[in-house]
Amino acid sequence: MWSKREPRRGRRSDTLADVLSRLGDSTGANPAWEQAAARLQAARVEAFGDPALIRMLQGELADSLRVQAAEGSTPQPATTLAICFGEPGAALAGHCWEKNIPLLRLRLAGRRAILGPLVHPAYTPCAECLTAEDPIDEREPVAGDAPLAVALFAREVFALISRAVPSVLPVRWRSVDLDTLAYSEHSSATRPGCPRCSIAEEATVGRASLAARYEAAVALPPKPFADVKAHQAHYKPSNMALQQRSKSWPVAPIVPLPRPPLERLETPSPGAATLGGEELSLLLMMMAGIQQRTEQRVYRWTASGGNIGSVTPYVVIRDVAGFEPGIYGYALAEHRLARLSPHAEEVPGDAPVTLMLTGDFPKVAQKYGAFALRIVLLDSGCAQATARSVARALGLRLRPRFTWNDEAISRALGTQLDSEPIIAVLDLGGKA
Repeated sequence: MWSKREPRRGRRSDTLADVLSRLGDSTGANPAWEQAAARLQAARVEAFGDPALIRMLQGELADSLRVQAAEGSTPQPATTLAICFGEPGAALAGHCWEKNIPLLRLRLAGRRAILGPLVHPAYTPCAECLTAEDPIDEREPVAGDAPLAVALFAREVFALISRAVPSVLPVRWRSVDLDTLAYSEHSSATRPGCPRCSIAEEATVGRASLAARYEAAVALPPKPFADVKAHQAHYKPSNMALQQRSKSWPVAPIVPLPRPPLERLETPSPGAATLGGEELSLLLMMMAGIQQRTEQRVYRWTASGGNIGSVTPYVVIRDVAGFEPGIYGYALAEHRLARLSPHAEEVPGDAPVTLMLTGDFPKVAQKYGAFALRIVLLDSGCAQATARSVARALGLRLRPRFTWNDEAISRALGTQLDSEPIIAVLDLGGKA
């Protein structure tokens, strides 16, 4: 990584000072680069496993961090990070968990280096849960490029301790192809019933649910590992421009909506009301519409993650005066409807209106990556809460559906489930 000469004890090397003072990320998580150097000096790292790999790691980190080869089967009390080449084993993993010592693993499998996971009692599930769905195939012969793998591993150790370069640790870890340097990221979640890290009282240890594994995959780093540089991406011009984009169906017939009677929200209806164009207009605007638009910002009536506006309402009208039955899309930028189909019967139901909310996943993913699905679902909750409040104020009945046929509704709307998932179906109007 850099010069391998040994620094004098108690002092950082000039080479390390040069590197840290020139790395822009040194002050991303540290008030000054000297704090990154202090982290490296204060660390007590103990390595377990193959002596040859340990010597390689010591050579890679010689000018920045002292790595001590373990003399026993468990770390010394002063150890601040334990490193294991290969599987740590139950004794080492259990000891580190009980003594609150972070444990980082490196494994080689074929031409891949698995850089992690980090088992940190304060932030992660235990080693058994993290590796329950390990990407390593035990049948693959170990024939990897050990020096390259150790160099990559040294970089992760340096990043983890110094916070001077970005790393996916501690919430995720990487599997790197040593031929192409292409990589994939992995994560896992606590298994229900795990005696070490689960509070669920299960008779047997079960597999972590898909929802739990998704949450683990997109989880924000713990506060001590906050990615300040990634947060600054919120203010990139390309991300700011996302709030201006929305669906408009330019070739579909335009159906205007009446002026939304905002004043009716000030004096809620004392009883049941008739569902007409004004009521539908008000509900759509408050749920997903725009309050004000400037060149710099879009002001919405309802909260939206990143102010992107991921919710797109579709409307099945069966019985509303002044509107032909059919399926419509709500063009929120112009506050109008676009008539998409005359076949209202393609969406099951008998309510005067059925609202179907979809999420614009690609638009949100452009800013948030895999985390976008979570934002889309949160936006759905905000939109539904607003719709419920408006319907109550108007004296209208609003009933959420708890199950629906995704494929059938997607066909009726002409959407693709992968890019525009259906996130809510609400029936509006009708008798209580």
